[in-house]
Amino acid sequence: MCPKPLFRAKHIIALTLVISVPVTLYVFLSMRGYASYTGRNPLQPAKCQYFSKTQGEKFLNLTYKVHKILEQLGIGHWLMYGSVFGAIRVQGPLPWDYDVDIGLNGSEWIASMNLDQFVSAFESQGLKVNQESWTSLSSLKITTDDLPLYKVDLFVLNNYRGWMKRAGWESWLFWLHYRFYHTFPTRLIIKPLPRVPFGFFKMPVPREGIEIQRYFYPDDWWKEVKPVACV
Repeated sequence: MCPKPLFRAKHIIALTLVISVPVTLYVFLSMRGYASYTGRNPLQPAKCQYFSKTQGEKFLNLTYKVHKILEQLGIGHWLMYGSVFGAIRVQGPLPWDYDVDIGLNGSEWIASMNLDQFVSAFESQGLKVNQESWTSLSSLKITTDDLPLYKVDLFVLNNYRGWMKRAGWESWLFWLHYRFYHTFPTRLIIKPLPRVPFGFFKMPVPREGIEIQRYFYPDDWWKEVKPVACV
């Protein structure tokens, strides 16, 4: 006996809902920016805390140490995300920021150096390396004992057919989000990179000025936006 058309229709509708609801949710969540300043990230709520002069000096010293270690290792690196805005607007970290973001060209060191060797280069200089996000995002957080709330974030990116993309399995699982908020043309980091003042030293930055921010902050890259908690 053939199944009743109505019975078949109910199953098709149910199956469509089962598939469409999570897909719609995935697309919705992936197409939103979750930088801390937006207030959209429940795991990283927006905060507004301006660092003091002493904290700012220590913050810059930490960044300088990380920068010099990367130079000594011969690893291409550049400012990313909000740190690019900081370099352009205040020639240093934004006054309410608590991290400096640095991108690494993964093809320049992963093949010739294992993670333990890389980490030991920082620890030998008295820096602390948090590896919690290495497995999922290939990123490291560098801190010091005297400045525990501030850090330098290192992000590994690889060249995929002319586009720099974040490494790690999370960037593939949430492909849409990382495609629209963390991917940019390889041409922007072709060496030699320009350098701009960042406190008492100069840091490498992507080419073409603020162009890279169009890819990180497509909705408001041209605005000066403070964390929602500071407004």
